[in-house]
Amino acid sequence: MSKRYFISTSRIVLSIAAAGMVGLAATPQAEAAELTAVAEAPAANATSTEATSSEVVAEEVPATEETTASETAVEETVASKSAESSAVTETTEEVATEPVVEESTLVEPVVEDVITEDLTVSEVAVETPVTTAASDVDTDGDGRVDEITIAHTNDIHGRAEQANGVIGIANAAQYYEEVGADVIVDAGDAFQGLPLSNHDEGAAMAEAMNEAGYDAMAVGNHEFDFGQDVATGYQDKTGFPVLSVNTVYADSQELVFEPSTNIATQGYNLGVVGVSTPETATKTHPNNVENIEFLSPIDTTINEINRLIEDQTTIEDAFIVLSHLGIDATTNEEWRSTALATALDDVAAFDAYQIIVLDGHSHTAFANERYGNVLLQQTGTALNNIGLVTLNFVDPSLTEGQLVDAQTALETIGYEFDEEGNQVTAGRTNETVQAIVDEASTAFEEETGRVIVEENPIWFNGVREYARSHETNAGTYVSDAMVEYGRNGGFNNPTDFAMINGGGIRDQIVQGEPITEGDVIAVLPFGNIISQIQVTGETIYDMFELAYSAATVTEPYSSSDGQYTVEAIDEDSNLPSLAALGGFLQVSSDIKIYFDPTLEAGQRVLGVYILNRETGEFELVADDASDSYFMATNDFLAQGGDGYTMLSGEREEGPSLDGVVMDAMATGVLNLADYADALPQNQIIPILTADYEALLAEAGETPGEEVPSEEVPSEEVPSEEVPSEEVPSEEVPVEETPVEETPAEETSAEETNGGEAEEATSGKTDGQSGSTEAGATDKAADKADPKTTGKSSKAEEKEAAVAAAATLPNAGFTAGGFGFAFSAIVAGLGLALPGRKRK
Repeated sequence: MSKRYFISTSRIVLSIAAAGMVGLAATPQAEAAELTAVAEAPAANATSTEATSSEVVAEEVPATEETTASETAVEETVASKSAESSAVTETTEEVATEPVVEESTLVEPVVEDVITEDLTVSEVAVETPVTTAASDVDTDGDGRVDEITIAHTNDIHGRAEQANGVIGIANAAQYYEEVGADVIVDAGDAFQGLPLSNHDEGAAMAEAMNEAGYDAMAVGNHEFDFGQDVATGYQDKTGFPVLSVNTVYADSQELVFEPSTNIATQGYNLGVVGVSTPETATKTHPNNVENIEFLSPIDTTINEINRLIEDQTTIEDAFIVLSHLGIDATTNEEWRSTALATALDDVAAFDAYQIIVLDGHSHTAFANERYGNVLLQQTGTALNNIGLVTLNFVDPSLTEGQLVDAQTALETIGYEFDEEGNQVTAGRTNETVQAIVDEASTAFEEETGRVIVEENPIWFNGVREYARSHETNAGTYVSDAMVEYGRNGGFNNPTDFAMINGGGIRDQIVQGEPITEGDVIAVLPFGNIISQIQVTGETIYDMFELAYSAATVTEPYSSSDGQYTVEAIDEDSNLPSLAALGGFLQVSSDIKIYFDPTLEAGQRVLGVYILNRETGEFELVADDASDSYFMATNDFLAQGGDGYTMLSGEREEGPSLDGVVMDAMATGVLNLADYADALPQNQIIPILTADYEALLAEAGETPGEEVPSEEVPSEEVPSEEVPSEEVPSEEVPVEETPVEETPAEETSAEETNGGEAEEATSGKTDGQSGSTEAGATDKAADKADPKTTGKSSKAEEKEAAVAAAATLPNAGFTAGGFGFAFSAIVAGLGLALPGRKRK
């Protein structure tokens, strides 16, 4: 049994024994749950939430979260705040006009976005009582009180304003004063996050923290997001030390920041060391850390504490380590705060000192973890908790840490809440800090009025119910902008495709009016940053199964604003619509997903195709780990938000997502007019399994007949043939299928022999064993979309196309009283026939 767990277990037993006499700690059950969550470390950040904005875009507000697609559409309510708040408290809010669902088949409750930036929040529900001011007792008669109170935060991410589940910096300042905090510190990532803080690169937030009484902070990876000069200048803006012991210039090995400082309070000297995650090298834009190196967190921290002990100028009574390291499973083990705490406890020279490690980076909430004489805790993120440590110098066994959630902290300063947690009475706040926030808010509103596009040529469809259930032009445009960033030097590897959760799109932009910065921020209000991760084909299929797992609806329902109606039967595909789900994935023009909404959730994805930029063709992704792709997304999803835990892994990070979209609009790199169709079905394609299999069969037998994909219209120059997407009518009889002729856009690909047509169908659904005979499908289908043809003449290809098309009505399928003709699907969607083997 490790020392850590022995101590933790002992604490639980002692807590139970003392429960009748001392009302300080949480119940044994709560404490046991807390310890278990931390023991399982990285799992603590398995769920992510993003808050939503209602009154002020830059502020997290309650939202609803859709998990059951039946009578509750669970949007991000206090999840943002509560998820951002103490731990993951997800609440549900009923949608005004809910769809009637045919089945409640969501794979699992999907945590939706909350207006927090990057919430991999912990699973530790922290509801500990508030600690009062440090005792004035001096039992040893040395003229100093026995104990002091340390207040700490981490990963504030620009949460300047109060919202549900978010304390707000002005209220936090008031709380520090009223509980008598002797020391106030932060473990990094304070300035980047919401647009309110981003717009002035954290300057107002730095001023507010200074006024709130912060004594020191560590350098987080996101402190570099606005550039190296801004990062190194924060100490001047904050007025208090900004520390990192392991950040050096690569060429000279000189420290970039001060490594430590001394805080003197109540007659005690505290040595305070800051340490930054080496992941900063990949979790901010590479340009921001040029010529900067991140040394070993453990070695540099131990060396600095030894130096402070040996330096007799100041005699330290205890040490605080502000560690922006985290406990993520994806983080190198020796870079985690748990490894640091263990290493510090193992140094014999430190046994005479209490060491308090206050952590950040992983957005997990846990308190009072013990490693011998080392105490470790972290508050989560976004000012949804405040950490307190009562540090007792006379009896170290009385040193205790805890977390105070947002509502409890606000109640301490006079706020009142009803039984549902809704605020009914405002309390006290720090007026000086609030004035700083108010001034920043006014400046933000003025500055975001800058016009990016003089006249918007399209309706930018960000309607909540559409973005969460259908492909929309807003989703495609945002994703395409991410690809443009990633393919033009934004990341180390060119982006293959991009995706974003529909719940991350929060507004529409009207047609015919100017587009301002504020308009884009309203669409993307979460302060997310663009991220890129490497994913395998297997991960891609798992991801899209979750994305399109919502139950189908049986009755039309209205959008939340009452202006639009989502039809139960999709007008383009004639298939049942999906219920709105925040985790529904919008995708870029470089990828296609064919799925059957009539199948059981988790078994709907029939085929995923990614554009091969060299050939101009969409090629089927094998459902295994044989190939990998670089996918751009937001950091919320990249670290497992909305239930996408299969994505949690190493990632590159760039600037704010709203800034990426603004740049695309301002430069015109993406023509808005090309996105005129508000509800396209070019990338996310509902189709019956039987019809998909027929597509595969015909693609294998007569590859020349393929309909070209509209995603790459200009990559293959059309000849005299009519381009595929102009199928004249949705119900056009197959005879008139010049649209299915071999367009000149096809690139002639090599044809090979082989009979693996059955593998060309999805392995994820029953009955999809492929409908072509062995030998009928050549291995050209194994490599490319069927629009790739052999070397037959145009006349032969046309003749083959017409002959094959004549059989399509036989692929019609009736389900649930609806007749679905394959010809109508092809004509209505302009589908590109899939043709590569799925392994």
